[in-house]
Amino acid sequence: MKEFKPVWLIIQPSIANLMYECLTSNNLPLITSISYVELTGEILDTTVRQKMKKLFDCHVANQYGANEVNSIAYECPCGNMHIMENNVYVEIIKDRRCVLNEMGEICITSLTNSAMPLIRYLIGDIGKLKRFHCECGNKAPILEHIYGRNSQWIINESNNKITPYIIVGVFNHINRVFNEVIIQYQVIQNSYTSFLIKLFLEDTDIPYNFIEYEIKRKLKEELNFTFNLEFKYYDDFFDKYGEEKHSFFFNLITQ
Repeated sequence: MKEFKPVWLIIQPSIANLMYECLTSNNLPLITSISYVELTGEILDTTVRQKMKKLFDCHVANQYGANEVNSIAYECPCGNMHIMENNVYVEIIKDRRCVLNEMGEICITSLTNSAMPLIRYLIGDIGKLKRFHCECGNKAPILEHIYGRNSQWIINESNNKITPYIIVGVFNHINRVFNEVIIQYQVIQNSYTSFLIKLFLEDTDIPYNFIEYEIKRKLKEELNFTFNLEFKYYDDFFDKYGEEKHSFFFNLITQ
Protein backbone atom coordinates (compact mmCIF):
# COMPACT_ATOMS: atom_id res chain seq x y z
CA MET A 1 0.00 0.00 0.00
CA LYS A 2 2.87 2.32 0.72
CA GLU A 3 4.19 1.68 -2.79
CA PHE A 4 0.83 1.69 -4.56
CA LYS A 5 -0.38 4.89 -2.80
CA PRO A 6 -4.13 4.22 -2.68
CA VAL A 7 -6.45 7.15 -1.98
CA TRP A 8 -9.66 5.21 -1.26
CA LEU A 9 -9.89 2.32 1.19
CA ILE A 10 -12.99 0.07 1.38
CA ILE A 11 -12.60 -2.45 4.17
CA GLN A 12 -14.39 -4.50 6.83
CA PRO A 13 -14.17 -3.11 10.41
CA SER A 14 -12.45 -6.24 11.75
CA ILE A 15 -9.75 -5.98 9.06
CA ALA A 16 -9.44 -2.25 9.72
CA ASN A 17 -8.85 -3.11 13.37
CA LEU A 18 -6.10 -5.56 12.39
CA MET A 19 -4.51 -2.93 10.14
CA TYR A 20 -4.49 -0.37 12.93
CA GLU A 21 -2.83 -2.78 15.37
CA CYS A 22 -0.28 -3.89 12.74
CA LEU A 23 0.76 -0.33 11.85
CA THR A 24 0.88 1.02 15.39
CA SER A 25 2.40 -1.96 17.22
CA ASN A 26 5.18 -2.33 14.62
CA ASN A 27 5.83 1.42 14.24
CA LEU A 28 5.26 1.17 10.49
CA PRO A 29 5.13 4.35 8.38
CA LEU A 30 1.64 5.76 7.87
CA ILE A 31 0.00 5.60 4.44
CA THR A 32 -0.47 9.30 3.82
CA SER A 33 -2.04 8.93 0.37
CA ILE A 34 -5.38 7.71 1.79
CA SER A 35 -7.99 10.48 1.87
CA TYR A 36 -11.18 8.44 2.34
CA VAL A 37 -12.08 5.24 4.22
CA GLU A 38 -15.34 3.34 3.65
CA LEU A 39 -16.21 0.62 6.16
CA THR A 40 -18.61 -2.14 5.15
CA GLY A 41 -19.62 -5.77 5.67
CA GLU A 42 -19.88 -5.77 9.48
CA ILE A 43 -21.30 -3.73 12.35
CA LEU A 44 -19.21 -0.57 12.71
CA ASP A 45 -18.60 0.56 16.28
CA THR A 46 -17.21 3.91 17.38
CA THR A 47 -13.82 2.48 18.40
CA VAL A 48 -12.89 1.29 14.89
CA ARG A 49 -14.17 4.51 13.36
CA GLN A 50 -11.99 6.57 15.71
CA LYS A 51 -8.97 4.39 14.97
CA MET A 52 -9.33 4.95 11.23
CA LYS A 53 -9.67 8.71 11.71
CA LYS A 54 -6.61 8.72 13.95
CA LEU A 55 -4.59 6.56 11.55
CA PHE A 56 -5.38 8.33 8.27
CA ASP A 57 -6.73 11.74 9.35
CA CYS A 58 -9.46 11.61 6.69
CA HIS A 59 -13.20 11.22 6.21
CA VAL A 60 -14.54 7.84 7.39
CA ALA A 61 -17.97 6.61 6.24
CA ASN A 62 -20.14 3.57 6.84
CA GLN A 63 -21.75 1.65 3.97
CA TYR A 64 -24.29 -1.18 4.02
CA GLY A 65 -24.63 -3.46 1.03
CA ALA A 66 -24.88 -7.04 -0.19
CA ASN A 67 -23.35 -9.15 -2.93
CA GLU A 68 -26.77 -9.53 -4.53
CA VAL A 69 -27.40 -5.82 -5.11
CA ASN A 70 -24.22 -3.95 -4.12
CA SER A 71 -24.88 -0.75 -2.10
CA ILE A 72 -28.12 -0.51 -0.12
CA ALA A 73 -27.47 2.41 2.25
CA TYR A 74 -24.70 4.93 2.71
CA GLU A 75 -23.77 7.25 5.58
CA CYS A 76 -24.18 10.98 5.03
CA PRO A 77 -22.10 13.68 6.80
CA CYS A 78 -24.81 13.84 9.49
CA GLY A 79 -24.25 10.18 10.33
CA ASN A 80 -27.51 8.82 8.88
CA MET A 81 -27.63 5.78 6.58
CA HIS A 82 -29.65 6.87 3.54
CA ILE A 83 -31.13 4.30 1.15
CA MET A 84 -29.46 4.24 -2.28
CA GLU A 85 -32.79 4.82 -4.04
CA ASN A 86 -31.35 4.69 -7.55
CA ASN A 87 -30.11 1.15 -6.87
CA VAL A 88 -32.63 -0.55 -4.55
CA TYR A 89 -36.10 -0.25 -3.10
CA VAL A 90 -36.11 -1.18 0.61
CA GLU A 91 -38.97 -2.33 2.84
CA ILE A 92 -39.03 -3.59 6.42
CA ILE A 93 -41.19 -6.68 7.03
CA LYS A 94 -42.58 -7.58 10.45
CA ASP A 95 -45.29 -10.20 10.99
CA ARG A 96 -45.82 -10.35 7.20
CA ARG A 97 -46.55 -6.63 6.88
CA CYS A 98 -44.52 -3.60 5.86
CA VAL A 99 -43.65 -1.34 8.79
CA LEU A 100 -42.02 2.03 9.37
CA ASN A 101 -40.15 3.02 12.55
CA GLU A 102 -40.15 -0.62 13.74
CA MET A 103 -37.51 -3.34 13.71
CA GLY A 104 -38.02 -6.07 11.14
CA GLU A 105 -36.51 -8.03 8.26
CA ILE A 106 -34.82 -6.01 5.53
CA CYS A 107 -36.54 -6.68 2.20
CA ILE A 108 -34.91 -5.43 -1.01
CA THR A 109 -35.92 -5.06 -4.64
CA SER A 110 -33.08 -4.48 -7.11
CA LEU A 111 -33.60 -1.63 -9.58
CA THR A 112 -30.47 -1.94 -11.74
CA ASN A 113 -29.92 -5.69 -12.21
CA SER A 114 -31.55 -6.48 -15.56
CA ALA A 115 -29.90 -9.92 -15.81
CA MET A 116 -31.50 -11.33 -12.65
CA PRO A 117 -33.67 -8.85 -10.76
CA LEU A 118 -34.52 -9.64 -7.14
CA ILE A 119 -38.07 -8.68 -6.16
CA ARG A 120 -38.99 -8.35 -2.47
CA TYR A 121 -35.98 -10.41 -1.46
CA LEU A 122 -35.56 -11.06 2.27
CA ILE A 123 -31.84 -10.60 2.63
CA GLY A 124 -31.60 -12.12 6.12
CA ASP A 125 -30.68 -8.92 7.98
CA ILE A 126 -32.60 -6.86 10.51
CA GLY A 127 -33.11 -3.09 10.54
CA LYS A 128 -35.48 -0.16 10.99
CA LEU A 129 -36.62 2.23 8.24
CA LYS A 130 -37.36 5.86 9.12
CA ARG A 131 -38.30 9.00 7.25
CA PHE A 132 -37.36 12.41 8.60
CA HIS A 133 -35.72 15.61 7.41
CA CYS A 134 -31.95 15.19 7.41
CA GLU A 135 -29.80 18.30 7.55
CA CYS A 136 -27.58 16.91 4.78
CA GLY A 137 -30.41 17.52 2.30
CA ASN A 138 -30.78 13.89 1.20
CA LYS A 139 -34.50 13.04 1.22
CA ALA A 140 -34.04 9.27 0.89
CA PRO A 141 -35.34 7.05 3.75
CA ILE A 142 -32.89 6.23 6.53
CA LEU A 143 -31.95 2.70 7.62
CA GLU A 144 -31.08 2.23 11.29
CA HIS A 145 -29.89 -0.54 13.63
CA ILE A 146 -28.65 -2.79 10.85
CA TYR A 147 -27.28 -6.17 11.91
CA GLY A 148 -26.89 -9.48 10.22
CA ARG A 149 -28.91 -12.68 10.30
CA ASN A 150 -32.46 -12.52 11.59
CA SER A 151 -31.93 -15.74 13.59
CA GLN A 152 -29.35 -14.07 15.81
CA TRP A 153 -31.63 -12.52 18.43
CA ILE A 154 -30.94 -12.52 22.15
CA ILE A 155 -33.65 -14.78 23.58
CA ASN A 156 -34.80 -14.95 27.21
CA GLU A 157 -36.63 -17.75 29.05
CA SER A 158 -40.00 -16.31 28.00
CA ASN A 159 -38.83 -16.71 24.39
CA ASN A 160 -38.88 -12.95 23.89
CA LYS A 161 -36.53 -11.72 21.16
CA ILE A 162 -34.22 -8.83 21.98
CA THR A 163 -32.11 -7.01 19.42
CA PRO A 164 -28.41 -7.88 19.79
CA TYR A 165 -27.58 -4.37 18.53
CA ILE A 166 -27.65 -3.27 22.17
CA ILE A 167 -24.39 -5.22 22.64
CA VAL A 168 -22.60 -2.75 20.36
CA GLY A 169 -23.89 0.10 22.53
CA VAL A 170 -22.73 -1.65 25.70
CA PHE A 171 -19.18 -2.14 24.47
CA ASN A 172 -19.02 1.38 23.04
CA HIS A 173 -19.92 2.52 26.56
CA ILE A 174 -17.19 0.33 28.10
CA ASN A 175 -14.57 1.79 25.76
CA ARG A 176 -15.67 5.34 26.61
CA VAL A 177 -15.40 4.59 30.34
CA PHE A 178 -12.08 2.71 30.14
CA ASN A 179 -10.29 4.69 27.42
CA GLU A 180 -10.71 2.29 24.46
CA VAL A 181 -9.38 -0.71 26.36
CA ILE A 182 -11.29 -3.32 24.30
CA ILE A 183 -9.72 -4.13 20.94
CA GLN A 184 -12.05 -7.00 20.01
CA TYR A 185 -15.11 -8.56 21.60
CA GLN A 186 -17.68 -11.24 20.94
CA VAL A 187 -20.72 -12.34 22.94
CA ILE A 188 -22.07 -15.90 22.71
CA GLN A 189 -25.42 -16.87 24.23
CA ASN A 190 -25.05 -20.49 25.36
CA SER A 191 -28.46 -20.78 27.05
CA TYR A 192 -31.36 -18.56 28.03
CA THR A 193 -29.46 -17.37 31.11
CA SER A 194 -25.76 -17.77 30.28
CA PHE A 195 -23.40 -15.80 28.05
CA LEU A 196 -19.73 -16.19 27.15
CA ILE A 197 -17.87 -12.93 26.54
CA LYS A 198 -14.61 -13.14 24.58
CA LEU A 199 -12.24 -10.19 24.99
CA PHE A 200 -8.94 -9.04 23.52
CA LEU A 201 -7.74 -6.02 25.48
CA GLU A 202 -5.08 -3.37 25.24
CA ASP A 203 -2.23 -3.64 27.75
CA THR A 204 -3.79 -1.95 30.75
CA ASP A 205 -3.43 -1.47 34.48
CA ILE A 206 -7.20 -1.50 34.87
CA PRO A 207 -8.20 -4.60 36.90
CA TYR A 208 -10.23 -7.05 34.84
CA ASN A 209 -12.88 -7.25 37.56
CA PHE A 210 -13.58 -3.51 37.09
CA ILE A 211 -14.23 -4.07 33.39
CA GLU A 212 -16.29 -7.20 34.04
CA TYR A 213 -18.41 -5.43 36.65
CA GLU A 214 -19.22 -2.56 34.28
CA ILE A 215 -20.05 -4.95 31.40
CA LYS A 216 -22.41 -6.92 33.63
CA ARG A 217 -24.00 -3.76 35.05
CA LYS A 218 -24.62 -2.27 31.62
CA LEU A 219 -25.91 -5.53 30.11
CA LYS A 220 -28.27 -6.03 33.05
CA GLU A 221 -29.56 -2.51 32.54
CA GLU A 222 -30.21 -3.19 28.84
CA LEU A 223 -31.46 -6.80 28.95
CA ASN A 224 -33.56 -6.56 32.12
CA PHE A 225 -33.46 -10.28 32.95
CA THR A 226 -31.24 -12.48 35.15
CA PHE A 227 -28.20 -14.11 33.53
CA ASN A 228 -24.68 -15.39 34.21
CA LEU A 229 -21.53 -14.22 32.44
CA GLU A 230 -18.32 -16.12 31.71
CA PHE A 231 -15.30 -14.15 30.49
CA LYS A 232 -12.54 -15.51 28.28
CA TYR A 233 -9.46 -13.40 27.51
CA TYR A 234 -7.18 -13.58 24.47
CA ASP A 235 -3.64 -12.30 23.86
CA ASP A 236 -4.34 -11.65 20.17
CA PHE A 237 -7.27 -11.29 17.78
CA PHE A 238 -9.49 -14.36 17.90
CA ASP A 239 -10.82 -15.73 14.59
CA LYS A 240 -7.94 -13.80 13.06
CA TYR A 241 -7.78 -15.84 9.89
CA GLY A 242 -11.45 -16.73 9.56
CA GLU A 243 -12.92 -16.52 6.07
CA GLU A 244 -16.28 -15.16 7.22
CA LYS A 245 -17.25 -11.76 8.56
CA HIS A 246 -16.56 -11.13 12.21
CA SER A 247 -19.87 -11.44 14.11
CA PHE A 248 -20.12 -9.67 17.45
CA PHE A 249 -22.93 -11.98 18.65
CA PHE A 250 -23.88 -15.66 18.29
CA ASN A 251 -26.95 -17.38 19.70
CA LEU A 252 -26.24 -21.10 20.17
CA ILE A 253 -29.83 -21.76 21.31
CA THR A 254 -31.09 -21.32 17.76
CA GLN A 255 -28.33 -23.33 16.07
